[in-house]
Amino acid sequence: MFRSLPHTDADASLRTDAVSGRVRRSPAIAGVAPVLTVTSARPVLLFGGLSVVVLLAGVLTVATIRTRTTTESTEADDADAPAHPDAWRVRRLLDEHGGRLPQSEIVERTGWSKSKVSRVLSAMAEDEQVRKIRLGRENLVTRPGDVPEHAGSPFDDESPKG
Repeated sequence: MFRSLPHTDADASLRTDAVSGRVRRSPAIAGVAPVLTVTSARPVLLFGGLSVVVLLAGVLTVATIRTRTTTESTEADDADAPAHPDAWRVRRLLDEHGGRLPQSEIVERTGWSKSKVSRVLSAMAEDEQVRKIRLGRENLVTRPGDVPEHAGSPFDDESPKG
């Protein structure tokens, strides 16, 4: 019925092309079939692309570490610098307006809610980066060195009579 054909060197040189699915004959040297036949550039491109990605990840990691190191040393040198980006924005607004602004003006210029401005200013006041002075129904926000002369209580400067 079925007979198996003898295996020959010619059969060993037949390979199936992975891309097209066609059978092709590999070049044989002295009757020996080559061990590896590259039928497409996909493996080379895949390895090259992966190498580039790994190299870029390493470069970005080194750059990030260097940036963090220089940023941390700069922040340590500037003791009164705000620790939060929102505080930086408030500080910049105060610098642009002579060191004093009503709290409602900060709300308008930043576009933040009243509660967010209040939270940011309270945190800054706690760190002694700003001072909030109550004027009627509104707060005047100032840098510590820009407090008006008459902003304090009249009872603060008087010594007790006795």
